[in-house]
Amino acid sequence: MAVIKALRPEVVSLSLGELCPAEAAQESAAKFFHWLVQENIWAQFILYSPGEPLRFDELRRNGVFAQDHPVCLFVLGRYADQTAGARSDLDAFLS
Repeated sequence: MAVIKALRPEVVSLSLGELCPAEAAQESAAKFFHWLVQENIWAQFILYSPGEPLRFDELRRNGVFAQDHPVCLFVLGRYADQTAGARSDLDAFLS
């Protein structure tokens, strides 16, 4: 968050799991996400596992994000174990 505040990019890609890993981080994450909107910094939120969209939606309904329709990027596959993404991976996110 400090790097983004210092750099003030036009666009940023953020991992929900890193910036808001647990309920204890929710308040500081919400302040940061609202700051992004105030500063006209467009954010996309990276979701790495099929369970994260549910948590993301709960946070959205609780007002953590300042946008009405925040943008998500679903990550399919993994670099670490060289797993390629597959259509069935996307189906797991969408279900």
